[in-house]
Amino acid sequence: KLPALLDKKLITELQKDVLVTVIGAGDAAAHRGIQMNRADLIAMLDAVESLLRITYCDPQTHKAIRSRIPRRRKRKAKTP
Repeated sequence: KLPALLDKKLITELQKDVLVTVIGAGDAAAHRGIQMNRADLIAMLDAVESLLRITYCDPQTHKAIRSRIPRRRKRKAKTP
């Protein structure tokens, strides 16, 4: 499923790599009894939160900010 998201340009190669790591760690914890240390768990949660923020929150925030930025004034052409 991740390659399909990458092909559709919904995620970047770096985001795919992060998700592969997070999914692999979750799979190992759920099915093989691997216990993640606190620092690794927090890092993976931060990575997922970042992906969600980029995908769902930031576009709306940026759109709102962009709407409040006044347009540039056109420059007058320089005369030689």
